[in-house]
Amino acid sequence: MYIFKKTTTIKSEVCPGVEFVVRKMTENRRIELQMAVLGPNEKIRGLVTQANQLKAEDPEDRRNLSAILKVNDEMQHVITKELNPVKIRWGIVAVKGLAIGDENEPGTVDNLLEWPSDLVEEALSIIEAGAGMSEREAKNFGSAITFGEVMAARPASMTATPADATSAS
Repeated sequence: MYIFKKTTTIKSEVCPGVEFVVRKMTENRRIELQMAVLGPNEKIRGLVTQANQLKAEDPEDRRNLSAILKVNDEMQHVITKELNPVKIRWGIVAVKGLAIGDENEPGTVDNLLEWPSDLVEEALSIIEAGAGMSEREAKNFGSAITFGEVMAARPASMTATPADATSAS
C-alpha cells in the first residue's frame, strides 16, 4: 500500500526552533495555487506595463520618475498585502515554535503579517520551491505547456516519492 502524506514539516533556517507544516505538492494543488494567485498576478502585470510605459516616455523627466516610483510602491503593496498572503495561506498549514509580541501570541498563518520578514521570505521560498516541478515530474508530465518555471524543490520531500510509501499520515 502506498500512503501519501499530505504535509511535511520543515525546520526554519532563519528562526531556530520554528517549524513550518507545509502542504505537499501534487499537480492538482499546483494548479490550485496558480488559480489562487491569478488576481494579484494580473494587478502586478498591469503595474509592470504601466511602469514600462512611463520609462519609455522620458526617463529623465522628474514627473515620470515620481510616477514610476509611485507605481513601484503600488506593486510592492500588492506583493506584500495580496500575493504573499495568498501563497502562505495556501501552502503553510501551521507554524510551530513562533511567538509574537509582548503577550507571546502564538504565530499562526492568520497573523503572518506580524511575522519577522525573514521568516515570511523563507516560507515563500519553501512554497515556491515546492510548486515547481522536479526534473522527473517534468519528464513524466510529457507536455511542453506547464503552469510555471521548472524549479528544483528545496527539500526533496515536497512532492510524493517512493520513500513516502512507508510513512503514515
